Amino acid sequence: SAVNLVASFAIDTYSVSVTSGTGGSVNSVSGTYDYDTEIELIATPAANYHFVSWSDGNIESTRTITVSSAVNLVASFAIDTYTVSISSGSGGTVNTAINGTYNYGSSVELIATPSANYHFVSWNDGDINAVRQIVLVSDITMTAEFDINKHTVTLASNGNGSVEGDGDFDYDSEITIKAIPDYGYTFDEWNDGNTEAERVIIVKENVTYTASFKKTVSIEDATKEEPHVFAKGRTIYIIAPNANSIIVYDKIGKIRGTNVASVTVPYAGVYFVKIDSKTYKLTVY
Repeated sequence: SAVNLVASFAIDTYSVSVTSGTGGSVNSVSGTYDYDTEIELIATPAANYHFVSWSDGNIESTRTITVSSAVNLVASFAIDTYTVSISSGSGGTVNTAINGTYNYGSSVELIATPSANYHFVSWNDGDINAVRQIVLVSDITMTAEFDINKHTVTLASNGNGSVEGDGDFDYDSEITIKAIPDYGYTFDEWNDGNTEAERVIIVKENVTYTASFKKTVSIEDATKEEPHVFAKGRTIYIIAPNANSIIVYDKIGKIRGTNVASVTVPYAGVYFVKIDSKTYKLTVY
């Protein structure tokens, strides 16, 4: 009998499997597809992650493939990373060992350490904590600022004169302080025993100096009692008519006059007058 046969064909089909690793997702395209079908693959990173590549090495997060064989692709993601860079201004150091790259959300400790006689002021973002923790959500560049310590110099007098030169000064500053006697008075000494009315000090700490003044005795007043020693200008006067011995010498022991009623000295400073067994101290200006 007659035979009529028909041969049937079907296009090849292939399986497509598309999955994601940690940190993201892919569009749902897994299934079976005819040969030569085009499929769009989309890899979407989760918050604070980024797409790295497909398992075949392709680095396009969105791509189109043409099916010609079975497909098994995995999208890889990685957590975002950020750099930390810290430094210091003059007067201190920071723990630069933490400088480097960190994953999103990492916590790092910043430590600012002032040098001797300095203090920490702030970080460049305004934070005033020398030791602080930061959680990384972006790149970080921080600089620690330091400043030299300041100290207060307080000056006072015993009421018979004035003083100059007090205030707040940087550590190790060299400053001049002055004691100025009122009319009818002369400077005697500072509370630390120094007898220079104008002197230079180095500021190392908070300090108070008090100037003492004493009344100036006139020639007329001086004659009322004996012996008596006083100075007018650079001349030292000695009123001691009954003295057996008079010696005038300076603070280094150099003799400036013996058995005299007056002596003019070459420079201002502290002098001593020994009358018999008693020694008198006075300051010449």
